[in-house]
Amino acid sequence: MRCLAVLLCASFAIGSAYAQEESGPCVPPELSSDRARHFVLLETFKDTDREIRDVRFSPDGGLIAAVANDGRARIWRIDTGQIVMRSQDMGSPIWHGAFSDDGRRLLTYVTGERARFYVWDVVSGEGHETQDQSVSYGLMTPFDYRVTSPDGTRAYEPGRLYDPRTQADVAPIRSAIGNATPLFSRDNRAFMLGAPFESRAFDAETGGLVARLCNTSNELPPRVSANGRFLASAVETHPRDPMAIGIWDASDGALLGRVTAPNDSISAIDISPDGQRIVTGSRDGRVRVWRVEIGAGEAAVPFESGAALSPNATTHFNIRSAIAIAVTLFAAVLVVGLVRRRTIKRD
Repeated sequence: MRCLAVLLCASFAIGSAYAQEESGPCVPPELSSDRARHFVLLETFKDTDREIRDVRFSPDGGLIAAVANDGRARIWRIDTGQIVMRSQDMGSPIWHGAFSDDGRRLLTYVTGERARFYVWDVVSGEGHETQDQSVSYGLMTPFDYRVTSPDGTRAYEPGRLYDPRTQADVAPIRSAIGNATPLFSRDNRAFMLGAPFESRAFDAETGGLVARLCNTSNELPPRVSANGRFLASAVETHPRDPMAIGIWDASDGALLGRVTAPNDSISAIDISPDGQRIVTGSRDGRVRVWRVEIGAGEAAVPFESGAALSPNATTHFNIRSAIAIAVTLFAAVLVVGLVRRRTIKRD
């Protein structure tokens, strides 16, 4: 009887600890200096003036693909900066792009009057339309928020992780909010739910909650490294603060480092398979590659002269300017009124 009571208490304690992990305020762990990271800008690529809608690393980390509002997809070799593939103009913006698992094809989602999936050969640049809906996995967040792991052993639908081969439940999966972005790592070990304010990392095999990642944002689609160790996401900030991109340690939810940018100028992000580099796409057509280095510090996206401000930045600028002008005019009128009043009194 005594043993049974001990077991019940232990079970209650474990259950309570798990419940506490899932509920309550999201508190980021303390970050030691040896774990902090900073970003060093390595390369800047530019082949269009139109907004970059998506950027991706190839599975081996040697190539970067970008798709843009000008209807073209491009692939650069990182070590040389050479464009190895530039697709034909599709006549409509391309919103999503991703490499196939073998790195030989680039999968894209072309918008317009007739949205469609297009597949490009990385070497030849030849492309063709496909009706295979499975290419959407890993390319874009499915409309029904259902995803399958790369090896097909795990699948997720809102609220549950299960084995698609047997339909057997593995574990209930809870998110801080509904409609969180589901992500499996390429090595099938990690599963994440990206969401504003709080994302969550799970063990893909058991469904156990591994970490809560605080202050993530849904400004951009989040990305998980191929080894499942890191999450790249926009950082939740005040609307008037600069935009920020960060990487989190998926083992405990620590925010390791940040890149700031003018307002909402960054339009796409990705993280390399080993988590050692990130790539960002901008609204002015620039694609930047950053190296993640040990040590504290915060990098900033350079703001090139002549670059157009985003609509939000213009709005904030106009508001601040209007307030400043109003205050100045009020002060001027007040001063003039006081001077005239003194003049009248002397007369």
